[in-house]
Amino acid sequence: SGLSIGQRIKVPGTDISKAIQNLWARDYFRDIQVYLLPLEGEEVIVQFRVQDQPRLNGHRFIGLTNAQAKTLKEEVDLKKGMYINPNLINRSIEKVLKYYREKGYYGVQCTIDRKQAYNKDSSEMVGFENFDFQIIKGPKVKVYDFYFHDNELVSDKELRSKINGVKRSFQKINIFKSSK
Repeated sequence: SGLSIGQRIKVPGTDISKAIQNLWARDYFRDIQVYLLPLEGEEVIVQFRVQDQPRLNGHRFIGLTNAQAKTLKEEVDLKKGMYINPNLINRSIEKVLKYYREKGYYGVQCTIDRKQAYNKDSSEMVGFENFDFQIIKGPKVKVYDFYFHDNELVSDKELRSKINGVKRSFQKINIFKSSK
């Protein structure tokens, strides 16, 4: 918090609000409450009650093959013991979506189910949760052809030559090769 025992502070003042900001900045807590307990004279006890953020025990990917799950585990880069906050959840989902968009799956849907973690003896691990990533890839987007409308300044052939990586479907030599 930045406060020390015996420190003189002004109530109301900025010292307590700075202490709260310092605690929030660490992302270790999901709830912070401050209580002022009056003593004799001008002395008070400042009591902080905090509720810890849950921590990550493990994660898995539902609906994928083992090879795909292994690749995504490297991509998402979650480690046991990380504090779970909304930013961690959003970043993890965005990494999954980005990975699949690069592969051509633009309709991918990803959600995270948070579940209580348990020990091997089936006792509850207090303060720990597991992530289950639910991923629905959807169809892969393929471009078979493209057209230019209202093009007057540059020829269509010249514009097509500037687009790299996309071959028109009726001009492909190998019909078994997919379009990008």
